[in-house]
Amino acid sequence: MALKLNLSKKTFTYNKDMTNMKYTSLVTTALLGSFTLTTATITTHPVLLQPFIQHNINFLDAHKDAIESYSYLINALSSPITLLFAALAVQNGVREYKKNQRWKVREFLDIKFKEFETQSETLNVRKMLDNEVCFVELFPTANKPINRFVIIEENDLIKALSETNIKASLNAGKKRFQELLDKDIDTPRKNVPEFVEAAIRDNFDRFLDYLQQIEVMKKSKIIDEDDLKIYLNPWVEIINRTSESSRPALLTYMGLVKVTKEAEKNLTSVQKSMRSLFEGKITFFEPNKVPQSLSNVSDLKPILPTDKQAS
Repeated sequence: MALKLNLSKKTFTYNKDMTNMKYTSLVTTALLGSFTLTTATITTHPVLLQPFIQHNINFLDAHKDAIESYSYLINALSSPITLLFAALAVQNGVREYKKNQRWKVREFLDIKFKEFETQSETLNVRKMLDNEVCFVELFPTANKPINRFVIIEENDLIKALSETNIKASLNAGKKRFQELLDKDIDTPRKNVPEFVEAAIRDNFDRFLDYLQQIEVMKKSKIIDEDDLKIYLNPWVEIINRTSESSRPALLTYMGLVKVTKEAEKNLTSVQKSMRSLFEGKITFFEPNKVPQSLSNVSDLKPILPTDKQAS
């Protein structure tokens, strides 16, 4: 003899002829919730199970429609609920990912700007912009330590950055240096004004090249404005507090000049990067507003690619 229990299209069979069996539990779902029927363990004659099973069969038959309706309701709700929890999990994962990525960007910028700030060219540029007179190591490869350093005054900086014919200046320096060597073979390069000016420009060029790398990362959205602000603001302050005399030459050299769209095409790639990096942070120089103190200095003009190529 066999008893069959039909629930949610699944058939459970009890065979009366089976002896010494252990009935562990009967679990079912019913009416807006779930409950677990009492676990019965009977090791005596299995016939004792028949009243218990019959009672539950009667209950399930009486509430079959309600149970099936509830089952459909659970199936209908399970997909949206699952999607909701999945969406929340994804949102939380994205938030954690962005947080971790931001820390990685900050760590990367810390490393890059530490390298930048400790470069000899960066240190030299800071000295020249922060002081009217300073002792700068412009010739680090000179044999004698005394010949590595040069006293730089503000006028030296202005003249170096406002030079528009670099090739002619260097040729004049070579000629002068040869004349000095003919008299004294140990003449250091720092005794040639044109070489000093070239060394000043070389330091600024290396300084600006490094800033251009930062601008490229910003343009590529590797870093954003907020990430950059903490590192760039000190240099914005240094440039903004330069004297009225040196400021026009500095901004012109950097390309931070108010020019027409047509004239802007003639700026070097580095100058264009500086414009993008410092726009809105530094007031661009207007060439027509040259301070009276610069009346004895050569006309200030943006250094164009053709000028640098001539060198």
